[in-house]
Amino acid sequence: CHGFVGADCAALVNHAAFQALRRRVKEKEAWWWERRGAKMEISFIVGEAALKTEDQIREDAIREDMLAMSPAQRHEMAVEFDKSEWCKTRTATKEDFEFARKRVSPSALREVQVEIPKVSWDDVGGNDEVKQLL
Repeated sequence: CHGFVGADCAALVNHAAFQALRRRVKEKEAWWWERRGAKMEISFIVGEAALKTEDQIREDAIREDMLAMSPAQRHEMAVEFDKSEWCKTRTATKEDFEFARKRVSPSALREVQVEIPKVSWDDVGGNDEVKQLL
């Protein structure tokens, strides 16, 4: 990419990796919900439901369910998830890099401003034949 320096490339890779991680967490939450959601009790404080979306309430329930398990049970579920069809990829994809590219700007171009000078043909001396052709 034009204008990128080493630090920009590192930032691009970091953004893509975090996007891949966010995607993987969403995949795991969806898998967990499909496996255990029907068994979970969703409880909330009166008025709390009005402040949270359905996804936020589900994410909270998944987190509470995960924390209620022993470390060995969580590990067993993680291994099961890794073997499932829900686990699509463990790497950053082209889409992750395209997402990151929209958020990382090349530092070599940050200070460059394109200015169109206000010059007329009268300001250009000589070259009457060339000016006539243009």
